[in-house]
Amino acid sequence: MLKRKEDLVALFEEARSEFPEQFMNDILKATGRGGTYAARDYTRALRLIACLRQAGISPESAATLQKYEDSKQFIHPAVWFRHSYDSVNLAARFDQLKEKEQKEIFQSKDWVFTEKIDGFRVWLIAYNRPGHRPGVWMFSRNYSDVDCSLCEYWDHVFQTISIPENTIFVADCECVYDGDVDVLKNYDLVAETQLQAVTSMAQMNAPQSLAIQKQYLQDTGKQFFTFALIHPLYFNGKSYTKRTLGEGIDVYDDAVKFGQSMGFNIRPVLRCAGSEEEKKSFLDSILANKGEGIVAHNRNGYYTASENRDKTSWVKLKRSVTATLNKEGLGDSIDAFITGFKMSTEGTSREGLIGALECSIMLMEADGSVHPHVISYVPGLSLELAKQATIIGVDGKPALHPDFYNKVVELDGQDISSKSMRLSHPKMIRFRFDKNKSECIYTRQWIESQIM
Repeated sequence: MLKRKEDLVALFEEARSEFPEQFMNDILKATGRGGTYAARDYTRALRLIACLRQAGISPESAATLQKYEDSKQFIHPAVWFRHSYDSVNLAARFDQLKEKEQKEIFQSKDWVFTEKIDGFRVWLIAYNRPGHRPGVWMFSRNYSDVDCSLCEYWDHVFQTISIPENTIFVADCECVYDGDVDVLKNYDLVAETQLQAVTSMAQMNAPQSLAIQKQYLQDTGKQFFTFALIHPLYFNGKSYTKRTLGEGIDVYDDAVKFGQSMGFNIRPVLRCAGSEEEKKSFLDSILANKGEGIVAHNRNGYYTASENRDKTSWVKLKRSVTATLNKEGLGDSIDAFITGFKMSTEGTSREGLIGALECSIMLMEADGSVHPHVISYVPGLSLELAKQATIIGVDGKPALHPDFYNKVVELDGQDISSKSMRLSHPKMIRFRFDKNKSECIYTRQWIESQIM
């Protein structure tokens, strides 16, 4: 996901020696403007190639491939299901909607409010059908920046699952840690937030992660990982990616119970399908308890499993209604990645330390091209963070620690300035350890809509 298009092209060309030319030509579908090949087209093709490699396809079998569909026989159905979708369903921003659309979300019974969960987004898949090995998979929304392969993490989870015969269960979840982060010091796991606790466990080696979870369970009687169900994707023999969201909402409680019956530590998220007043109270109560906000689900919409944010399916709101309608801030936060720094002013107590972080987004132009754009210089770093960010370079001068480059941070601010197209009065909320640079994409149209 982090690779440039030229890198993806090079990887694809290298793979030509492993597979027949007709097959390679068939799996590369042009979706760019004017029939050109976009970066996403190479990513999709490379993702399929990675699935075939991970399945251990032999050179003899690879030589028989002619069309895209031919590869399906060599890939496990659970893996194929995840491969078939470019992304999870992403929520559009409330402030991008027209006033009439905003009012409808609160007034219409078709829109169901759910608590926005701050976690590690995954697809859980439990499979037990004749002809293929049974098992459990936990796929993240991202792909490997090495070969575009699917990122799978179930070997990092200490939960015993028993899958009934003839079962396919797929759930879109937020993987979360619901416990006290201070307790994790007892397990040599340092985390400032619950989200960081989850991502740290997913990134360490599997045996270490399992050992921590096993000890944690013995000490507390609780599972380390909890799966907050966002939406069922496949349940009771039906694919809910092909049905209205309302149909999935109607079986939501049954899907939670079934997941629990198999052994998953899965739970529901708070929901509200009431009146306009009840929805506003629901949102206010979540914000009052320092929650993320809400995601509104349209019963008449569909699960849009792509990186396009469809406003007819899910819409997120992370501010109070009054603040959003009064344009108090952006109505949401901005995810950006660190690209540089500014030093603290000489002669002050912070002299010699990083004073501000240069943060950038990937700006998408009207023609679909994407390039980095500095969205803000973010000051106000804590003294501890400033010290962590500062090193002495080979030239003997202070510089930004290499580990900070390209880290994703969540930013808030008042608006976007018209001259520089930068975030005014920026404030860093937190690091987003669950996201990478490639996800920090914003259209010029949206950036310009925030200019006051």
